[in-house]
Amino acid sequence: MVNTSLVVHVLSEDSQIRERLCAALGGTADRIIAWSSPAEFMKTARTMIPGVLILDHFMLQMSGIEVYEKLRRIQRDFATILILSEPRIDVAVNAMRLGVTNVLCIPTEREMVCDAVFEAAQRLDRIQREAQLLPPLLPGGKTYLSLLTRRENEVVQLVCDGATNKKISMQLGICRKTVERHRSNAMKKMRVTSVAGLTRLVNRDEQLMLCTHAEAG
Repeated sequence: MVNTSLVVHVLSEDSQIRERLCAALGGTADRIIAWSSPAEFMKTARTMIPGVLILDHFMLQMSGIEVYEKLRRIQRDFATILILSEPRIDVAVNAMRLGVTNVLCIPTEREMVCDAVFEAAQRLDRIQREAQLLPPLLPGGKTYLSLLTRRENEVVQLVCDGATNKKISMQLGICRKTVERHRSNAMKKMRVTSVAGLTRLVNRDEQLMLCTHAEAG
């Protein structure tokens, strides 16, 4: 079942930013949890049910982008709003490319924060529903990636990185029709019908491989 209660996490080393955001969020979520340490949040994130994360980028212990990338690596699907205390177009563009739901520059209006949380909550719901549609785990710790040929695997990784068929054909030195064939065959083998589903399955498989290697070590 998809979790229907909304939990919003606010992560910032700056107490004023935390207090300002928590005050702006009053009444918008079932629970609002404030965090002052990126390391403590990451330690707990491995076991908590993902929610909406409002994430300060400019932190000393770990930047917001670093936190977000770590969450992706451990497959914790927090719908994330990145907060900037000064305008940084390069950071905002990189964050959106990585999959952050929204980027806000503070100080910002309460309505803008609440609208961003509403949008993130909708995205979180989609993520959770998509997760339910992934194919079941294969027996014996086998991954769907292991079913692919080397070339299919290369195409899949580039698709997950956001590359178009044209860009993939140029990068791999093969024609676009061949890219389309490899992409179609890979998605059939992996039993997914969308790029979003493909990306989620690849992330799940890679996490399984990391866990398997860790146990073997």
